[in-house]
Amino acid sequence: SHKTMASYGAFLIRRFILPHFLRGSTQVHVLFDNPGQMEENPKVFEQGRRDSAGISLEHTCWILFDEAEVPAKWSDTLKCRQCKRSLTKFLSAFFLKRIKSSLNNTQSFVTAGAMMDDSDEAILVSKDLDPHPYPLLRSNAEESDIRIWLHVKHSAGYKILIQSPDTDTYHVGLPFMTP
Repeated sequence: SHKTMASYGAFLIRRFILPHFLRGSTQVHVLFDNPGQMEENPKVFEQGRRDSAGISLEHTCWILFDEAEVPAKWSDTLKCRQCKRSLTKFLSAFFLKRIKSSLNNTQSFVTAGAMMDDSDEAILVSKDLDPHPYPLLRSNAEESDIRIWLHVKHSAGYKILIQSPDTDTYHVGLPFMTP
């Protein structure tokens, strides 16, 4: 139902980020995978094998900006890893640009893993501060289900909710949990 990427990004903020702030959360972190951080990785070889069979020759990679049209078929577009990466970079930058006006004086937003410059930085924004690196959360981990535990350790909150579609996030974190 969204015509532009800005409309889609605004929907994601309203649906998945703002409700946490409206319920009193002091921080919300949105993490993305950051592929390409490790040269030799068994996952890369398997992905390369699958990718070689899945993308049609007439595929054109996305160039995303606020007024770009939302793809008619997400599944076709997201078969391309470069397009997925473009999407996460766009969303990360969009969230940082748009969320500041919705924060109160005690709230902050952090995103990591999808910086436009492919850096390892986590970026924090608050009502009083423009987006800036958050050095405690810098990580070269490719997978967000690993990086998330660094964010948990340095979170400003005392009650932490982790939402992830990956079941291995829980298994990676078991050694960090206390009874």
